[in-house]
Amino acid sequence: IISALGAGIGQEEYDLSKLRYDKVIIMTDADVDGSHIRTLLLTFFYRQMPDLVEAGHLYVAKPPLYRMKDGTSEVFFHNEDSYNSYLMDKVSAKETVWVDGQKKISGKKLHSLLYTLLDYFDKMNSLTRKGYSSRFLDLLCKKEVNKNQIKNKELVISLSKELEKDAFITEEIKFDEEHNRYELLLRDQKNNGAFCTFNWDLLTSPDFQKLFKLDQALRDLDGPFFLVGDEKNQTKIETKEKLVEYLVDKARKGTVIQRYKGLG
Repeated sequence: IISALGAGIGQEEYDLSKLRYDKVIIMTDADVDGSHIRTLLLTFFYRQMPDLVEAGHLYVAKPPLYRMKDGTSEVFFHNEDSYNSYLMDKVSAKETVWVDGQKKISGKKLHSLLYTLLDYFDKMNSLTRKGYSSRFLDLLCKKEVNKNQIKNKELVISLSKELEKDAFITEEIKFDEEHNRYELLLRDQKNNGAFCTFNWDLLTSPDFQKLFKLDQALRDLDGPFFLVGDEKNQTKIETKEKLVEYLVDKARKGTVIQRYKGLG
């Protein structure tokens, strides 16, 4: 980059008058990796060539992440949020959901609900990629555990006994003298004996704290089933996860979606 621009770098060598191009355009992929690369490049220019930025020579181009053909129209999306928003707008304008066949959700309320569910599963997936099972995380949320609980041995033992009722085996309870807190190591009999760790790092992680708040917001959806459709023609759905999948599939019906890669 330094050689291509020709203006040098550092206090002694940098000379904006030697810049070879009037416009320096950054364009990275529209995914997460592209976002990180764009941030690194912008940081480099801001710290090493601030005059180039202040003089208006630096531009950021944003390629699309998705192209959707919906009927006769084409829509481009720069990120996952705008893509999901379009799908949620589309499905919430047409569909109605009943919780337990009684509580009716549609329109703006359905749109808000779907966003909350998408955020919930995003945080859940983020934690499962780190080795935590969704069943374990769901139980911790339902039991309303908190970081203060992990400092009390009796409460940790009580939690281990509660989890044992849900087919977990307590392997070890460790005490961290330096930080005055406990760590609970378990195995999940319903998940091939996979190890699960209940500790300070999990409880204080931003993903778990956000997951816990979202779980609280979704408590009204803890009924045994959902119904989707009108009063005459309804589809029964058993879980929140399948509800999201069903509604997203309905929103995508009749569309052609292309995901762009390598445009940066």
